[in-house]
Amino acid sequence: MSWCSPAVPALAGHGLEGRFVTLQTSDRASGKPSPDMVLRALAETGADAASTVVVGDTTFDMMMARNAGALAVGVTWGYHRADELRASGAHAIVSSFLDVAPTLARLVDGGGHERPDPSVGVRWDRHGDSSANETGAQKDLSGGGRFAER
Repeated sequence: MSWCSPAVPALAGHGLEGRFVTLQTSDRASGKPSPDMVLRALAETGADAASTVVVGDTTFDMMMARNAGALAVGVTWGYHRADELRASGAHAIVSSFLDVAPTLARLVDGGGHERPDPSVGVRWDRHGDSSANETGAQKDLSGGGRFAER
């Protein structure tokens, strides 16, 4: 990477520098819930949105993932509560770090369970607005369809 992310010193402080293929921060792309950081990471890595999972602790992380067509996993040890994460589109909620890897495997590999619909999301209009339609379901620009809460 020629550009140095502001995250690099924090990662280095924890011995994690160099473990990431790409780093995305809002100083290089639109902030959450815009899908730009996820889309940029997908472009830089060649990954497919349908097999990508965003793990986050805020409703904005869940909306960003959904808006990019990726799966969203909410963690309960951060800023927003489980019910808020679920309402903002999380495909799964985990309450323990030990549950993250099995949850990712189940979502990405199927694990015998129905794969969630990644087209569910919050509409992002590039002006910073997200909105719900008359039924309370929200619309995603990438998929254009309505969804029901899981």
